Amino acid sequence: MRALSVGIHDENDRLPLRGERVAAWVEDYMRIHGLAIGELAFRIRGDKRDIRRLLNDRSCGSRLEDALASYFGWPFVEAVFTPVVGADPVAALEKEIERERAEIAAREERLARLRSADRARGSVAGGMLRLVAEEGGARSPWPGD
Repeated sequence: MRALSVGIHDENDRLPLRGERVAAWVEDYMRIHGLAIGELAFRIRGDKRDIRRLLNDRSCGSRLEDALASYFGWPFVEAVFTPVVGADPVAALEKEIERERAEIAAREERLARLRSADRARGSVAGGMLRLVAEEGGARSPWPGD
């Protein structure tokens, strides 16, 4: 609990780190298209040093990631972030809609319970629910009542 209050959290090691995912995608692209670091930097209008840092250290800053996403578009974004989100945009939207449907169903059930309680309250004289002990002939289980 204390860790949460001071902002410490456990690292999630299920996924490769973001820099690793970006570097793998860039390496594949460079290999397939036969590009050198300088050629890629020229295409994305980025800095060769940032690309070297990405490929050598698996470190990707926001400036380089923005340049890559701007140049390559959705194929890059989907490839890098699908492991985090867990699905492509269509599947993610389908999952979101299914979650919303479940929430709506739960709210409808709650509404039905509230309406049922209102009907029960309205059927009793004066609109108030009464205890069984208040009805004629019933005895309270509590001593002194």
